Amino acid sequence: MSFDYSGLVAASIALIDKFGRNVTFTYITPGTYTASTNAITGDSETTQTVKMAITDFRRDEIDGKKVKRGDKEALLAPDSLTREPRTGDKVTDDGKDYRVMDIDDVKPGDTVLLYKLQLRR
Repeated sequence: MSFDYSGLVAASIALIDKFGRNVTFTYITPGTYTASTNAITGDSETTQTVKMAITDFRRDEIDGKKVKRGDKEALLAPDSLTREPRTGDKVTDDGKDYRVMDIDDVKPGDTVLLYKLQLRR
């Protein structure tokens, strides 16, 4: 028996719509490796405007290693993006650029209800 999560997905989307703000999400697609130069070149970027709820981490969550002071937590509805977020992607909020450092998907079954992103400047 499978549980229908569509109501929970709709609730997460509604809450992010209500409490979130528009940001620019940049998908980073790595380029190709060139052996002669020992470098990766030609990264490409694709941007999309999405709505996110961005907050500071709680003081007790900051350990100085995995979560550093100044890191942000962003909540993102799964239907907002054209592909799943990846570490290394970028979020621009209020003129400040952040890298996606870590991603937790809230996924009790086969359906992603919410992405929780750790962002760092």
